[in-house]
Amino acid sequence: MNILERLTKIETQVETLVTAVQEIKEKIEILTPDVVSALDSTRSAHHRIDEFKRDVCWTIGMSTTLVGIFASVLTWALGR
Repeated sequence: MNILERLTKIETQVETLVTAVQEIKEKIEILTPDVVSALDSTRSAHHRIDEFKRDVCWTIGMSTTLVGIFASVLTWALGR
């Protein structure tokens, strides 16, 4: 195989790669808004989960406190 044939083969391969890279670049540009939207949605969901966790912990803490107060009052009333 002579040098001209080899260069032609290399040129063809480079052109194929350039076309493939361009197609990938176009796909990335199409997908970028969806990725940004998914990231925003994930952040929002994380925030909602944190709020829910805080509310659940507050409710459990309050319930425990109220049960403790009730038990103390009941123990005091029965001890009289």
